[in-house]
Amino acid sequence: MRRKVFSIFLAIFILLTTVFIPSNEKVEAASATLQYNLTGSTKNLAYSETPYGKHGKLHVDGIYLKDSHNEKYQLRGASLHGLQWDVGYNYISKASFQSLRDEWGVTAVRLPVYVTQGGYTEGAASAMDTRIQNAVKYATDLGMYILIDWHVHDAYGNPANPNTWKSQATSFFEKYAKMYKDYGNVLFEICNEPVSSPWYEGHSNDLYSYANSIVGVIRKYTDAIVIAGTNTWSQQPDQVIGHKLSYKNVMYTVHFYAATHIGGDGNWVYDNVKKALNNGVPVFCSEFGICDASGNGSYNIDSANKWMSLFDQYSISYFCWHLSNKGESSAYLKSSCSKKSGWTNNDLSTTGAWFVNVNREREAKEKPSGPVTVYNGTDYSKVYDFNYYISKYSDMAKYYKNDSSGALKHFVEHGMAEGRQGKSTFDVKSYMNMYPDLRMNFGKDLKKYYIHYINHGAREGRVATGVTTIQKPITKLNGVDYSKVYDFNYYINKYADMKKYFANDDIGALKHFVEHGMAEGRQGIGSFELSSYKNLWADLRKAFQNDNKKYYIHYMNHGYKEGRRATGAAKLVNPTTVYNGVDYSKVYNFNYYINKYPDMKKYYANDDYGAIKHFVEHGIREGRQGSENFNLQVYRANAKDLQKYYGFSNDKNYLYYNHYMYHGYKEGRRAK
Repeated sequence: MRRKVFSIFLAIFILLTTVFIPSNEKVEAASATLQYNLTGSTKNLAYSETPYGKHGKLHVDGIYLKDSHNEKYQLRGASLHGLQWDVGYNYISKASFQSLRDEWGVTAVRLPVYVTQGGYTEGAASAMDTRIQNAVKYATDLGMYILIDWHVHDAYGNPANPNTWKSQATSFFEKYAKMYKDYGNVLFEICNEPVSSPWYEGHSNDLYSYANSIVGVIRKYTDAIVIAGTNTWSQQPDQVIGHKLSYKNVMYTVHFYAATHIGGDGNWVYDNVKKALNNGVPVFCSEFGICDASGNGSYNIDSANKWMSLFDQYSISYFCWHLSNKGESSAYLKSSCSKKSGWTNNDLSTTGAWFVNVNREREAKEKPSGPVTVYNGTDYSKVYDFNYYISKYSDMAKYYKNDSSGALKHFVEHGMAEGRQGKSTFDVKSYMNMYPDLRMNFGKDLKKYYIHYINHGAREGRVATGVTTIQKPITKLNGVDYSKVYDFNYYINKYADMKKYFANDDIGALKHFVEHGMAEGRQGIGSFELSSYKNLWADLRKAFQNDNKKYYIHYMNHGYKEGRRATGAAKLVNPTTVYNGVDYSKVYNFNYYINKYPDMKKYYANDDYGAIKHFVEHGIREGRQGSENFNLQVYRANAKDLQKYYGFSNDKNYLYYNHYMYHGYKEGRRAK
C-alpha cells in the first residue's frame, strides 16, 4: 500500500528529482489495451508445466536469479493487498491464483503481511497466519512461487524503521522458515519499505544489522531466496554496494511507481538500480505500479515500459501492485468488478490490462526448460534423468509421462528407497557392491548411497555401474574383525539359505554369522571348521564345552597365532575322562561308550563332555558299561563282600563304580 503521508523534506526531494506529471495527463486504456482475450477459464496443467514444475527451486548467482537448470529466471509476480483487509484476503483462493497463472501469465504471488495498520502486530496475527498458510498451499498446489512479505510501512506519520519490530520479525520468520523449510517455491521479503534507515552505518539500528539478524534466523532452516528492503521506500539498492550480506541467496529491493520515478537514465531511482547492478548487487523488484507513488492518480506507461526494458536486460523479477477492485489506479480490476477469479477483458483496469500484456509477452518469449532435476533444493541430475526414468519403468511412464516434477518427486520420495535406477550412469546396487566404506556407513539405507554420490562420489570419480558382485566384502562388525573365521563368499555359497537372503548383502550375512551362525556351528571360511577345532583341542573343550561361539573367538584371538590346527579332524582327540574333578578313566572310555550305545552316538558323537556327563549322571545308575575294562554285572557278581553292603539297587550302582576306581582296580579284582 502506498504511503499517504510524506514528510516535507522527502516530498520536496521527490518533486525536485522527478519529472512532474499533471494529474490530468493520465494515459488511459487506449495505451494499455489488452492484447489478449481472457476467457475466464483455466488450464489443467501437468505439474511439470507449472512455473515451479518447469524451473524448480531458485538461487542467486552473481546479480542474477537462476532456476534449477542454472538459467536466468525472471519472476512475474502479482501482489495482493494487506491481508488484514478484505480487499486483500478476498483474493486468497486457488481459483484466483489459477486465473493469474493460466490467463495472466503470472508465476508468483506476493503476500503483504502488514506489520501495523491493524495488521500482524496489532491483533490480526491469528487471522493473517491462516490466510498466509492457505495462500502458500494454493500456490504450491498450482506450482507457483510465493513471496511472504513482512510489510513494514510508514504509518501514523512515522517513518518505518524495521528495527522497531525486530523481535516480532524474528519470531515471524522463525515460524515460517521452519514451517516451509522443505518448500522450494517459498521466498521471504524481510521488510517492505524502510524509510530514514540507511543500509549500513555500522550500528545495531541500520538495515544491514536488521537484515543480517533476520536472514540468520531464516538460514537456520532454509536457503530460500530472501529479499532485503533498502532505504527510502526501497529505492536505494546502491547503498548496499560494499556491504552485501555474507549469506547466499539474498537480493535487494527496488520499488518504483512509473508516474513518479520516471524510467530511463537520469532518474535517481533508475540510476540507483543500474549502479547497484554494475557493482554486483542483485536487485529484485518486489513492488511497482504504473501510476504515481500514492498508488493512485496518473499513469505513465511509457515510463513503466522503460523500467521493464531494464528488468528484461538483467532478468530482474517484478511484482506489480496490486490485485483488487479497490477503486484506485494501481488496482488491477475495475471497482465495478466483484469477481474473485475468472476475469475477462472487461473486468480489467488500465493497470490490469497493461500487467497482463507485459506478462503474456514475456511468457511467450520464456526459454523452454528441460525436465526438473531439483527437488527441495537438491539437484538430483547426477543420479536422475526424467526420460530414462519413465522409459525404464512402465508404471512411471503410465503416471508421469507428462509430469517431470511428479516423476522427480516419486524418485526422491520412493524410487531411491526402492533402489530404482534413475540414470544410466548410476546404479545403486553397483555403487553398493563396489565400496565397502559406504556399506559400512549406510547399510541397507539405499537413499544415502544416491545422496553420497551426488555430494561426493561423482566428484571423487567413484565407479557407479557395472559391478554385479560385492567387492571386498566386510568382515568387521562392531569393531571386531572376523576374517580369521569368516569369508562372505564362502558363507553364502556353502549355505543355500544364506545365499537366498544375503547374496548381495555382506553386512547382513556377517551379522547373521555373528549373531546366529557361530552359535549354530556354521562354517564361515574354509580354514576354520568348528567340529575339527573342538575335536583337536581338549583344553578348549574343557574350557568352552558346548558354547560354540567361544571356539571361534578363541581361534581369532589366540588359536590362529598359536598355529593351532582347525580343519581335518573327524574324531575327538584325547577325549576327556574327567567330570567335576573326578577322573573316571578306570570305568569310562569315550569312544567305547558312544560306539556301544546308539543313543550315545546319536547325541554325543563329537561331544566328549556331554558324553561323560551323561555317563556320570545317568549311565552309571542305568548300569551302562563305559569301558571294556569294567562291567558292572561281572564286578558285582564276583564281589560277594560288596553285595553285602551295596546290594543290588540301581541307586547303589555308583558305589560299585567308585569302589573299582579307588580300590578294586588296585586290588586286581575281576571286572570283565
